[in-house]
Amino acid sequence: MFNWLKRLFGKRQSAFETQFSVTLDDKEIKLKVPDGREFTITWNELVGVAIQTTDEGPLQSDVFWLLGTKENSLRIPQEAQGSKELLHHLQKLPGFDNKAVISAMGSTDNNLFVCWEKKEE
Repeated sequence: MFNWLKRLFGKRQSAFETQFSVTLDDKEIKLKVPDGREFTITWNELVGVAIQTTDEGPLQSDVFWLLGTKENSLRIPQEAQGSKELLHHLQKLPGFDNKAVISAMGSTDNNLFVCWEKKEE
């Protein structure tokens, strides 16, 4: 009944954002960017997970996954292909903070929400 309203005000994916894809398995996370380059980190290297929000939405990407290692990080648009599977896998990390995810999804400001940090061994 309100499909016309959803079309007008619903979040729109740009063609650019959907050119990003993330794939994962039990060993690694791989991000493919629009120019064809691929970036990989292993789950063992992962030391932190956060969500970055911006005030640039809704017509531009405004939510990004940040996956950090001691050496580098991946910045993955929420609209990237495979991001739902990524979330499901991230939620398996011990102590993953789903409340931070919920807070991030409601944010319209420039902010950073830490969802998980690896415990020091």
